[in-house]
Amino acid sequence: MIIASIYPCPYDIQDRHDHNAAIIYNDKIFAYEEEKLTGIKNEGTVRFPERSLMMGMKELNITPSMVNKWVFPKPRELNMKGMELFFSTIVKAYKGNPKKFKEWFNKKVEFVPHQISHVALGYYGSSFQDTAFLSLDGGGDYGDDRNYVFGEFVKNKIFMKYENKSNYNIGSFHAYITDALGFNNNESGKTSGLASYGNIKEELVNKFNNLLNVSKNGIFFNRRRFGSTKINLNKIKPREYNRAKFMNQYPSSTNVSKLCLGYLPQDIAATGEYVFKEKILDLLKILKKTTKINNLILSGGVFQNVSVNRAVIDSKLFKNYYFTMASGDSGLALGAALYISSNKKKLVKRKYLNPFLGPSFDELQIKDMLESYNISYEYNNKNIEKTAAKLISEGFCLGWFQGRAEYGPRSLGARSILADPRKNNSKARINQLLKKRDWFMPYAPSIMYEYSDYLFKKKIHSPYMQVALTIDKNNKNIPSAIHKDETSRVHTIEKNINSKYWKLIDEFRKITGVPVILNTSFNRHGISTISEPKQALEHLLEGCMDYLIIENFIVAFDKNRKTNRRVKKEEKEINCLKRDVILRLKVFENYKFRKYLQNYISNLNQFLKIKININIKNLQINFQNKNIDIDKLIKILLKKYNL
Repeated sequence: MIIASIYPCPYDIQDRHDHNAAIIYNDKIFAYEEEKLTGIKNEGTVRFPERSLMMGMKELNITPSMVNKWVFPKPRELNMKGMELFFSTIVKAYKGNPKKFKEWFNKKVEFVPHQISHVALGYYGSSFQDTAFLSLDGGGDYGDDRNYVFGEFVKNKIFMKYENKSNYNIGSFHAYITDALGFNNNESGKTSGLASYGNIKEELVNKFNNLLNVSKNGIFFNRRRFGSTKINLNKIKPREYNRAKFMNQYPSSTNVSKLCLGYLPQDIAATGEYVFKEKILDLLKILKKTTKINNLILSGGVFQNVSVNRAVIDSKLFKNYYFTMASGDSGLALGAALYISSNKKKLVKRKYLNPFLGPSFDELQIKDMLESYNISYEYNNKNIEKTAAKLISEGFCLGWFQGRAEYGPRSLGARSILADPRKNNSKARINQLLKKRDWFMPYAPSIMYEYSDYLFKKKIHSPYMQVALTIDKNNKNIPSAIHKDETSRVHTIEKNINSKYWKLIDEFRKITGVPVILNTSFNRHGISTISEPKQALEHLLEGCMDYLIIENFIVAFDKNRKTNRRVKKEEKEINCLKRDVILRLKVFENYKFRKYLQNYISNLNQFLKIKININIKNLQINFQNKNIDIDKLIKILLKKYNL
């Protein structure tokens, strides 16, 4: 039995993001995101995930005509002409008489609703037999516009208890907070990262709470948007193409943005994140009373938030939890494929679903590529892991490209950038050479499962890096892998799942005594995680790392390029934070927002320990006995703090 699944549905009239494809061929699984092949984050600029589908065909050595069942999300409107074009011309799965296409289509094609796909990935990826499930996101799609479903999986059957439709939901609330901070709507992770540097403001908590209502029917968010923003042509980049960054300008005019205007950005993030978590926990408290089952699967884009996931676990409302490897829409194709597969045959439940489901490249392909570009390299098939561990321990940053790629948003030791977690400057090296991330965004550690009690009171299981956990001990030994709030998005590795990466960390442990490696995704700023060897080589030659280890080939930057590059000393976090709160004053250059300026100046005075005066009547700013405008104030403050 061969099942091929793609998201979104071909030629459906709607705009979707996170295109992805999955194939189940007997017991073999391929699943991958289109963004990793096009390089465009949250890929939604193509008609459907053609590249990931065909890479799956290549990986499993099958052709579209061999597929027994095709699986799509439930469409807004079924476009039969588009379907015939797709199957007959584009993938050549149907070769029969056009007049009989509809008959063939009805036998071969299945549709699975958006939220069922979310839930199915959780159920069939977990070891739970009977379980409750909760899916929360920003509103599904036009074929299934539910933003919330709760129910039970019992004896392989779904029993739906509660559901809700609309865009007025908790996922949208977090997006509005992100917008209010000046980040685009697919950068919610930045809100979570910045939150650790702020304080929860009680008066802002109350304002946010007034916009939210929790019941067994979900979380309602009273959202309001006032007009639309202009296109920013300056942010259009051909290779780092991101529609969200240039089609809108942030912060935009919403009811949440207006509530936030008088507050410092870090406090907005901390307060928004707090309310976000509390409302989800309030919902779970209500739902727990409606089920006797103690297992809970959490899916949907809301549970991509690792801080929320930690809060859910800490609540102990349920006994056992499972967070999928791809809780957002990038997991929909595989979830739908598993759901249809379960209807055709009884699936064997796994301990957990292996995340290494993407494409692979053999050594002959890699060797041909290296030699075609006249690259100097070494080959080591004896103990490449020991070589890699030694390089990392000496302070080098390296690209690690091995085996089949990861499915989902996290890099888990197949397409990763690795560094020494013991060194404070490791974060600076990765950031300056490769990531160009916001200063407040953390990096994650990978640790052997057997040694996870090196960081925690007991061994923990975190194979998908989906939960931020408080580090209990040995914090000082891995400073570059711990966030401001003493948490870390830990990734645990088991030898039987990823033996090569496990062995690398074991070799690092033997050298340093620390069973932990600093791990981040293999991609430079502005593009998605890479997928193929050529991209890895390009990253090396662009100076994004010191070494590239690709299968058993070792490529050194210094042996292939001559440059005077150097890593600058990382700026202190407090200085970065000062710059951000000063630059936020630009928001108030808009006349409509000037009335909120007094409150912001008051908070700014307290944070910077200075005294800026403001005339309430005419909003005239006085600083150092001079009357100045906002632009001048920003320049003076930046100069004052050497920013």
